[in-house]
Amino acid sequence: MTGRRDLVLLRRVRHFGLAGSDYSLLVAATTNALERNQPRHATRRDRRGGVHGRRRTVRRRRPSPRLRIVARRRKRRPTPPELDRRGLKLIPIAGFIVVCLGLAWFFESQATTTLIFVRHTDTVTALFEASDPPLSASGLERAELLADVLEDIDVIAGVDAIYASPSRRTQQTAANLAERLDLEVQLADPYDVEPFMARVLREHKGEIILVVTHGDILAPLVEELHGSKNLPPIQPDEYGNLYIVTIPWFGKVKTLRLRYDLLFPPSKSTYSGSRLNQL
Repeated sequence: MTGRRDLVLLRRVRHFGLAGSDYSLLVAATTNALERNQPRHATRRDRRGGVHGRRRTVRRRRPSPRLRIVARRRKRRPTPPELDRRGLKLIPIAGFIVVCLGLAWFFESQATTTLIFVRHTDTVTALFEASDPPLSASGLERAELLADVLEDIDVIAGVDAIYASPSRRTQQTAANLAERLDLEVQLADPYDVEPFMARVLREHKGEIILVVTHGDILAPLVEELHGSKNLPPIQPDEYGNLYIVTIPWFGKVKTLRLRYDLLFPPSKSTYSGSRLNQL
């Protein structure tokens, strides 16, 4: 049996954490302390017998065996980082950050796509240029006004891409804005409605796109995007309307019609009898 002092020592070792995960208690073999003389005080024999004043025989008393309690540090096994205590605390935080980044990427990739359709501005009436007429002086001024309106249409980035047909009048209408925004006017055939709209939506998801087109194809382009099917017909001398189609990642497609040249003086009719000048 261990002495009382040994038990107290064992309790202290456990209390101070030495017997935790990093330490182990080893109980060694009992240590037999050297027998030592423990003289007792001289006593007189009792009155029943014995010599008065004679010392009693000194006894050799063996002390109680003591247990040697040794606290030895364990060799910690290498644990992977995910099992470390600090690593376990960081796992929920890292997971939360990953989820937030994933959601941000998802909503950014599924953001609202905005397409702005506009007809080219006024053209000249020269008969020899009827097949592909350029812009007139009023048309150039109106194109400049269009660039003023669309240059800062978005407070963050503005127009991201500009498409126009190969005709001279659409290219000249888009040239001023493209120069201000340092963008290239991309050629496209708006009369090939379905492939053209599929390309724009695939390459410019979540962006703002300007499409400079002709009056007779503008309504079919809007309808292809599931926009309004009740657009009024465009008159031959009507040049100042913007048709804005917003396509959200979830919800209904909306179509807006805005007038951008209200302060512009009304243009004189440039219709020369050719159908091309009406488009």
